[in-house]
Amino acid sequence: MRALYQIAFLAGILFSCACSDSNPSPSDDDNKPPSSGTSSFTITTLELSNDLTIDIYVPSAENASGKYPIIYFNDGDVFKGAIASLTSYQFEATSTVEPFMMVGISAGGHRYGRYIPYNDPWIKENWSEYSPGSINYTERLINEVLPMVEEDYPVDPKRRAIFGFSLSGLYAAWAGINYPEVFSFSASMSPSFWVADYAIFDEPRELSNTRFYFDIGTKEWNYYVPMIESLENQGFEYGKDIFYYEVPNGIHAESDWASRLHIPLGLFLNGAPAEVKDYEVIKECIPSQSTAGLVFQRLNPIITFTNGIRYSLSTSAAFQVVSGDGVVLEDGRFDAKGRNMTVEISHDNWSEHIDLTDCNN
Repeated sequence: MRALYQIAFLAGILFSCACSDSNPSPSDDDNKPPSSGTSSFTITTLELSNDLTIDIYVPSAENASGKYPIIYFNDGDVFKGAIASLTSYQFEATSTVEPFMMVGISAGGHRYGRYIPYNDPWIKENWSEYSPGSINYTERLINEVLPMVEEDYPVDPKRRAIFGFSLSGLYAAWAGINYPEVFSFSASMSPSFWVADYAIFDEPRELSNTRFYFDIGTKEWNYYVPMIESLENQGFEYGKDIFYYEVPNGIHAESDWASRLHIPLGLFLNGAPAEVKDYEVIKECIPSQSTAGLVFQRLNPIITFTNGIRYSLSTSAAFQVVSGDGVVLEDGRFDAKGRNMTVEISHDNWSEHIDLTDCNN
C-alpha cells in the first residue's frame, strides 16, 4: 500500500514556509503576547548552551488544579510567528479553556540534526549533510529544558505535550512513540513522515499513555493513512488515542498551521470530543507531485464537533457502492471505472449518499 503512494516532496515546496535551517528575522509583532480565549501570556526568553533558546509562555490566569498542562513546541522560532498572528485559538464553541503553559524551542539552525531520527541519503544529497541527532536532542530536552522550566513553574508532568511542524512534526511523532513516559500527547502538523522511506510507520510499539494527532493538507499531500494502521496494530484506538485530519486544500505553510492549531490544542487539553456537530464528505482529486497526469482519488469524510475539533474518518467510516460498478477501498480510495456510481458513507448513526465519477472525467 505504501509503495503505491510514495510521493517525493520538492525542497521548494517543503520549505516555502519559515522552516529553513536559517533563523527567520523576528518582526515587531513576534514579541506581542498571544492569547488563548481570554488568557494572555507573558513571555520569558532564555539562552541555553549550544544554540538552544527557549521562550516560556506563562498565562496570567492560574489553573484551577494548581498545575498547568504544558506544551513544548519544536521550531520555536516558527511557532513564535504563527502564534503572534492569532488573536485567539479559534475555539468555535468551547465554554472555557483552562490556562496552560507553552515553551517554544528554537531550532537554532540545526533542524536536520535535531529533528530527523533516521539516515536519509536523499536529504543528504539534495539538501544538506547531517547526522541523525534526535536522541541527543531529546536528552537535552529531558536533562536541560524540562528541569529548568518545571522546577520554576507549577507544571503537571502527566499532561506534557510535544508539538511540531514539518520536520519537527516528524520528530514530535517519533518522540511521542519513543518517550511515552515524557510526553502524554504528540501533535504533528504537516509532518515529514516521508523521510527515510516512511521509516516512522515502523516505529509504533505497544499501547502507552501517549495520544497522537497528525494532519496533512491535500495540496502538499502524501499518503499518511498507514500511520493509523501502525498505531492501531499496537492497541491504540482511532478517535480516542489517534486523530488524523486530511485538510482540504491545505498547504505547507505557517498560516495553515495557525488556522488549525486549535484542533490538537483542544484534543490535548480536553481529550476526545463527545458531541457531534456535523459530518461532511469531500471528494478529493489530488495530483501527484512526482508523476505527471497521476491523480489520487479519495473520499475524505470529516467529523466536526461542537467545540470546533474536527478530524477525518478515512479508516473508520464504512463505504458501500450502492449503484454502478466502481470500487471504494476501506481507506476511501475510489475508482468509478469511468462511469457514475453512488456510494453510501456511514459512521455510527450517520450516513450519506454521494454520486461519483472519476476525477479525470
